[in-house]
Amino acid sequence: MKKLITLISFLLITLSGFSQTYVMEEFFDDTINFPPANWTMIDADGDTYNWRMNSWDNGTFLEIYAVSDSWLSGGVGALTPENYLVSPQINLSSATGAVKLRYTVQVADQDYYEEKYKVAVSTTGNQVADFTNIIHTEVTSLDDYYVWTERILDLTPFIGQQIYLTFCHFDCTDMYKLLLDSVQVYYGPNAGVTEYSAFEVTVAPNPARHNLIVNGEFNNASLRMYTLDGRLVYSAAEVTRYLNIDVSDFNRGMYLVEIESSKGKTTRKIALTD
Repeated sequence: MKKLITLISFLLITLSGFSQTYVMEEFFDDTINFPPANWTMIDADGDTYNWRMNSWDNGTFLEIYAVSDSWLSGGVGALTPENYLVSPQINLSSATGAVKLRYTVQVADQDYYEEKYKVAVSTTGNQVADFTNIIHTEVTSLDDYYVWTERILDLTPFIGQQIYLTFCHFDCTDMYKLLLDSVQVYYGPNAGVTEYSAFEVTVAPNPARHNLIVNGEFNNASLRMYTLDGRLVYSAAEVTRYLNIDVSDFNRGMYLVEIESSKGKTTRKIALTD
């Protein structure tokens, strides 16, 4: 479900000559509808198991995300998925500068973490045969266990076109599950050129209780913290490399932390808990 934050601040952000335009965002936070509106799923391996909505509720906050399984309990056991989660059509006809795809992934077992997936682009349609442009393939690692890790991929070659994206969980078996969240497509003159991240940043601990530490390779950055419905609850300017935020008096729940510098912008989804 797209957040009000998209309408409030993500569509066009300008700060000291810096601007980025967001053309698609999905945080998978609709507790009723999956896949989200205009997204589609394809169960190419035909085992009847596909991408699904999953959540984690500790009584204080509810986190919702997309999941594809390579093993299921309840007598199902090992799966060999070829599951496609396909985005709505994304219009890049007016895009300028660099175009980036950002998303986060996670795995849920420290012993069975090698989930394989690919990201592909189609300029023709939203069926499996259309996704001939594979822009990223990886096997997740132990670093992805129990923490959302960011990827940023380059979509600049598709400027001027209308595209579909797919996240395909495939070519693995008997692991556990691949988690996906916070999918964003944006463009601008300073959208960043490095794969995986416009700049290195850590927001920890996550979940946090009393203090949230932001640490990374950024200078003179602006930092904003939003609730998921788009309400600004904290902001700071001219942040360099390190910031300690006292969140002990914040309402418990999920938040978006946005860090923006001359190198680009990155957003983290974090939880505050008791």
